Amino acid sequence: MRNADIEKGMMEQARDHPSISTMIDLSGKVALVSGVATAGHDMDAQFDAVATGTPLRRVCEPDDIARVALFLASDLSSFVNGEQIVVD
Repeated sequence: MRNADIEKGMMEQARDHPSISTMIDLSGKVALVSGVATAGHDMDAQFDAVATGTPLRRVCEPDDIARVALFLASDLSSFVNGEQIVVD
C-alpha cells in the first residue's frame, strides 16, 4: 500500500476517529526476520550487521514497537494525529 493511500484512508477515518496515527517498523527484528530466515543465514549475525549501521548500534526489538503502540493508545498521545511514526 502506498503512503498516499494510507494518508487518504487516515483522512477519511479522522472525521469519526480524530486520533489516527500509524507506526512503521523498517529495520527491527520483526521486519527483518522473514527475509533472513528464508535466506538461511545466521539471524544473530544479520541483526548485528544491521545494528552497526544504526545510530543506537542495535536493532529495534518487539518491545520497542509495543512501547510506541502503548503510547499511541494512551492519553499521552491525545494531541498526536495523522502521524506516521517510524520505529527503527
